Amino acid sequence: MVLGHYYLSVEDNTKPGTGIIFSSIDEVKVALANKAVHIHSVIGIHTDVFKDKKLPGEGILITTPGKILLNEVLPSDFPYINCANADTKKTDIVAPGNDVRAAIANRVLSEPHSKKVLSMIVDYLYKNYPIEIVPETMDKIKHLGFKYSTISSTTISSSGRLFSRCCILQSAALRRM
Repeated sequence: MVLGHYYLSVEDNTKPGTGIIFSSIDEVKVALANKAVHIHSVIGIHTDVFKDKKLPGEGILITTPGKILLNEVLPSDFPYINCANADTKKTDIVAPGNDVRAAIANRVLSEPHSKKVLSMIVDYLYKNYPIEIVPETMDKIKHLGFKYSTISSTTISSSGRLFSRCCILQSAALRRM
């Protein structure tokens, strides 16, 4: 599950669709489905899409489609999780009138979310939401994590190193020769 959330939160400004600015979450989902944008692409989306989310300003939020999917399973008024320290920095938002594509191109990529971020999300849920909402949200987080850990094709060996399916297949092919 943690691998899935790690996969969702990776940023890569060389992926297809980097620099595209979206006006809705549905638009992002359609672009993902049509492969016009990659789940790791650094994109922009209007902050007014997240009416109830706690954001440090208004303008264009620089994020990834993966992070949008993660935030979508959280309660509507939950703070937007964009960085490895489980918050959204003021520098993640480009004010109206500024060059968004230049901001995306010059942005320092943030680290993917670790197990610590998931722990912080769970802690925030328990402290700030009614007990009825917590298990439902936890199930959504769990399902999303398992879905994307499968999609990422990442495995863990007994030595604790991460391997992608491609590396494993290449290694197996070399052994057969």
